[in-house]
Amino acid sequence: QFQLTIENIANKYLQNAS
Repeated sequence: QFQLTIENIANKYLQNAS
């Protein structure tokens, strides 16, 4: 569950950085 949250944040960050 924790890893999922990290991946979710990373995905959002990547999309925002794009």
